[in-house]
Amino acid sequence: MTDISRTSECEYPIEPVEGQLLDVDLTIETKPGASEYMLTGSFQTYNWSVVTAEGVTKKNETGALMSPCNADPDGLGGMLNPGSKYAGMLQFDVPADSQTLLLEVPGVDTWEWPIPAVG
Repeated sequence: MTDISRTSECEYPIEPVEGQLLDVDLTIETKPGASEYMLTGSFQTYNWSVVTAEGVTKKNETGALMSPCNADPDGLGGMLNPGSKYAGMLQFDVPADSQTLLLEVPGVDTWEWPIPAVG
């Protein structure tokens, strides 16, 4: 995770449904010989969730947190190749009071990052 920022701009004239757009800049480096299973879809939208100010985890089971303004030029949500490096951005539509971003890769680990406050 290289940066997390809140934004109110969108490439398309669509307002966030949940309340706030969140830009997530990522740099991903995969190990040579990593299993295809592990790399396929590790960064899919259903592996992401947020924790709100009330401590409620909003799991992204349906992909609903992914904004229609998704900026994913390098295909970070798709298949990654072993021994490769990727950089790109994902954009999520999250509740405005979200405080923590979570990425859970089943069978591997869960990572969490604080979301900066507005302003």
